[in-house]
Amino acid sequence: MPKRTTHIFTSEDLQDGPKIEYRPTENIQVSDDVKRRYEERHATETYRAGDYKCKMCGTFAVSLRDDAEAVVPLSTLPKRRTDGASILDREKYEKAADSLTVEKSDVKLIKREKGVERQYRFACRECGIWLGYWPQDGDRVRLTYILPGALISAQVRSRRELEQHPPMCIAPHVFDDERPGCRINVYVDLDKTRTGVMYINDENVAIELQVSFKSGRSAAAAVALIARTLGVDAKSIIVERGVTPRLKVLYIREVQPADALLALEDALQEHLEGAEPK
Repeated sequence: MPKRTTHIFTSEDLQDGPKIEYRPTENIQVSDDVKRRYEERHATETYRAGDYKCKMCGTFAVSLRDDAEAVVPLSTLPKRRTDGASILDREKYEKAADSLTVEKSDVKLIKREKGVERQYRFACRECGIWLGYWPQDGDRVRLTYILPGALISAQVRSRRELEQHPPMCIAPHVFDDERPGCRINVYVDLDKTRTGVMYINDENVAIELQVSFKSGRSAAAAVALIARTLGVDAKSIIVERGVTPRLKVLYIREVQPADALLALEDALQEHLEGAEPK
């Protein structure tokens, strides 16, 4: 029987560290052959809850489930104190670690307070963007570090998917004073236990609210949620009733459709991860 190797890592690798925003490299050049293979695979690819994909191009990366097939949200994994990366521990989630589908990249030496750290990096197998790293080389390394913001839930559209197929529920709008903005069609689901963005499709941005239908506060609550999500003053939003009480049309001043869409997709990702809106 081979001798068991003991891996030692400090407490900084297991405690929740500060949240670090990860901004992937823009303007990634992808060959026509890669685009074709990407489109062919995604035309038939299906995802399950717990699946995560590259934030930039939408290529599958990992299935975060435990051995009992229960979903393990990415946000619940412990974080490194040094860079905020999520830690996937093979000894706890072997099935999830085995599902990691990425491409080995380069090796980097990072200067830390206590010395030099060697990172064996991995990247998206399609667009090549850096997704994370291992602390050592090998096929079954115990710890996998996933960069903050590198992956999104499979239920959220990637940046490339948003660019290729922007939803029609968010559109440009010009106000009477010729100031630009956007129009958002919103579907409101009431009497829920949580508040947040449920999904986004061509017809609507669907949100759920912790207010009752009888309270008459659905419009105000919807405006408050959208205002917080977009980072605007609620007074800058004009509400127009839809064809039913659950449908609203919101007009937001000085917010471009692309900016609104990205903010709403980020809010959707947080809601799927179980976080309450800020």
